[in-house]
Order: sequence, then C-alpha cells, then structure tokens
Amino acid sequence: MYDEGVIYLPESFSGGIRLVRHADGESWWLIVPLTTPGSFLSVHISPDGLPMEQHLSVSDYMYSTFLLGEPKRPTYALKLNISGDGKKLAALDVVRGNIAMYEIDRCTGHIYNPKKVYEFMVFDSTGHYFPLSFAGLVFSPNSRYLYAGMWKEELQFDTEADDIEATKYVVAKEYFYPITFDTTGIKVPEHAFMPNINFYEQQLTPDGRIIVIGANDHGTNKWYAVIEDPDQGGAACNINLFGFDSHYAPLGDMCANNIPNFDLGPLPAGSCKTGTETPDITVKNFDGSLYIDIGNIPLGVKKACLKLYDILGRLLYYDCVDIIPYQDYSKEIAILDKYLPPACYAAAVEFDTGGFVSKKVMVMK
Repeated sequence: MYDEGVIYLPESFSGGIRLVRHADGESWWLIVPLTTPGSFLSVHISPDGLPMEQHLSVSDYMYSTFLLGEPKRPTYALKLNISGDGKKLAALDVVRGNIAMYEIDRCTGHIYNPKKVYEFMVFDSTGHYFPLSFAGLVFSPNSRYLYAGMWKEELQFDTEADDIEATKYVVAKEYFYPITFDTTGIKVPEHAFMPNINFYEQQLTPDGRIIVIGANDHGTNKWYAVIEDPDQGGAACNINLFGFDSHYAPLGDMCANNIPNFDLGPLPAGSCKTGTETPDITVKNFDGSLYIDIGNIPLGVKKACLKLYDILGRLLYYDCVDIIPYQDYSKEIAILDKYLPPACYAAAVEFDTGGFVSKKVMVMK
C-alpha cells in the first residue's frame, strides 16, 4: 500500500530490505521479506522514487523452522543479499542460521525457485543461536560464489552447482593470536591478551574484495579479515585474516552497507514476455483525422515508428513516438489535418527491438 510516495509495508514484514534494478535498467524493485516462510513483497519504484505497483511472492520453504515462529514478530530479521547480476537472492535466517537462495524475475519482481544452501544444526537454550544475530552474507563479484560469515566459520558456496549445499567450503575458522601491551596502571582481563578473529557481516568493496567484520569478543582485535579473490572457488579465494589494520577495535554489531548495484543495466530486448498477446493496431476516423492506436506494446520497447502506405506501396506518412519501457503498453498516434482520400491503406508499426505489426486501414468519408 502506498500514498503520496510513502510506502506502507504489511505488519508481517521482516527486516533485511534490499533493492535491485527493474528490467528496464532505470526503475527499481524494493524486495521486502515477510515473516511467512519463503514469502516476499516486491514494490516497483519509479526512477523518481515513487511506488507504482507491487507483487507478492510465496514459495515453499525447505527448512522446518523460521525466525521465532508465527505469529511472533522476530526479534532479529533476515539478512538478504542480491547478486551483482540481479538474478539471485540469498536469505540468511539469523535466528535459526539457515540459508536459502531464490531467483529474481526483474520483469515482474517475482521471487521464486527456492534452493537449500545451508542448514545450521546448533541451537542454544532459547531455541535459536544468539551469536548469529550479526551474521552476514554476500555474493562474489561474478555472482557465482556466496560467502557467509557464521561466527566461528567463514563459508563459501558455489551457487551454480546442482547441489549447492554439497559445495560448502570452510574458508577460515576462528583464529586466536597472542599480543603484548603495556598494562601499567590498568586492570586488563586475561583473555584480552588473546584477541580473536571471527566472521560476521560481509562487505563487497569497489575493487572486488570482501571485507569481513568480526565480533571482537575480547575487545582487543583491530584487524579485519579480507577475501582477496572472491571470484575463485576453494582455497584460491585467498583469505587474509590480517587484511588491514583498522587502528581501533572493530565492534561485532557493525553492519555492512546496503548498497544496490547502480551499474546493473536493462535486460536485452525481448527478455520480458507479455504472455500470449501480440502487438495490434486499431484505427479510428474522426473529423477528418486518423487515430492509430498501438496496443500490447512488447516490454522493453523504447521507440515505435508508424508508416502509412497507399495501395501501390507508396509511403504517405512516417512518424516515431517515444515509449516508456515497461510502463507504456499502448500508444496513440494521430494523423491530424492530413487529407486522405477514402481508400484502403496499410499501416505498419516498427519497434526498436526489431519486431513490427501491420494492418489494413480503411479511410471512410
């Protein structure tokens, strides 16, 4: 529901909202996870930021538990990440520790084809695993590999495999290292001398690396782990536990930036289907003018050109109109103040995507 540019989300929404480019390469889909397992609300947002339409996706969920269970609202939310090519959506249930992957239809906003990625089998006495509350996940730059920071382990999955779950590779495990520092005049707990590096939120950088934020449980670690070659599978991804020195102790509840792929362009013409309908032409004669309406314009078309021929094939009229992709499904072209003798003509409309439609036109007195 929306009003004057304000989007009212349903009460059943969960945290973890993400954006992905619409198939037109200009507008957006706002992906909102819901507290019903496997359910998402996709809101189509115009380039000006105005909501236009919405789509509800409901699919089977492959795990027996989800968040804190219905009808409870979750204390923690889902963590979502969308691949750079806009085709895949990964969802991490930070309450249960399970990861699922879906496909995204950028034409309709539909979220579908759920796949099992990882099932976390350890729970604490409250029914969920609290340390995963700040866990995170991210796709590699080439959109093939999915990385997940699951506290004591950094995991990698090959999302192009038939059995994604079977491709789990442990990139790194929690690591403790000794340090020394001057404690004169201060009381320092013993564990502070053994800082640890572990794995939570994930951040893809502009240069194609992945920065991993740890919990810093002992309060003295100042290092961020960095995956240097995330487009490579297995050990070749090359994680550096001491990737860079932050010069201060990073906190475990720091969140990765939620930045969509602004460079994701439009899908190729013809990628979006309108169903069984084909383009058509309807004609109206009114007060000496001819009105030609182009209907069922194929998705992705940006320009349509009308040509009007007489019975001998001579071109009498030519005009092009701009089409707003994925929004204009019909367009009227008016041939005004141009005398056309009563006769049979041929109208042809050509689309910039390569298709065309033609029809006989009768001009009456």
